[in-house]
Amino acid sequence: DLQTARIGGYFAFDPRSDLVVSAIAGRSTERMYLRDDASWFFEDRESLQSFEAQYAYRGSSAQVLAGVSAYHNATTLEDSDYGVSDLDTRERSVYAFATFTGLPAGFVPQVGLSYDTYDRTGRHLAEFNPHIGLVTGQAGGLQLNDPKLGLVWSLPTRTTIRAAAFRTTKRTFIADQTLQPTQIAGFNQLYDDLNGARSKFAGVGIDQKFTNGTF
Repeated sequence: DLQTARIGGYFAFDPRSDLVVSAIAGRSTERMYLRDDASWFFEDRESLQSFEAQYAYRGSSAQVLAGVSAYHNATTLEDSDYGVSDLDTRERSVYAFATFTGLPAGFVPQVGLSYDTYDRTGRHLAEFNPHIGLVTGQAGGLQLNDPKLGLVWSLPTRTTIRAAAFRTTKRTFIADQTLQPTQIAGFNQLYDDLNGARSKFAGVGIDQKFTNGTF
């Protein structure tokens, strides 16, 4: 059972640049019964808050997106047989993406970089995440740099060649919502993976359009 409240804002500095902000707060409670007689149960209670801000600039030869985000999760886990544990998670992210247009031969390169920090404190009943290196009863943190490169090449034959190589870290989202760009050159950079999981991607795609309605 997840209950959320969200507030957002938009401000246009001029026709080419603007700022978007979003704040979300939520609470969730989930209880599972592990015996038929309901004598053994597991309950997960979470309090969540997130804030994001993104600046966009749309120039004649380049488009830039830059943003920051912060996330906090206070979790209480109760096991009727093993007791109660608390876990406090704080995540922060800074990112920037640039897309360059107007280059000859239909080339559109994209570059990006994100910097993420993860900090966890408290005791957890049964969690172990090898990507962050946190074990039950330990506190830990991590700082990550993730570069991103992409290229879109549009040919006169209605053929589009896309290529990308990037590294990404699965951040925690409330209700799977974020302002951060989800794709690099048309390839997904955010996956429904374990929070804190790291991924590396390299790929090439070819899109062919035959007619206005066939591709």
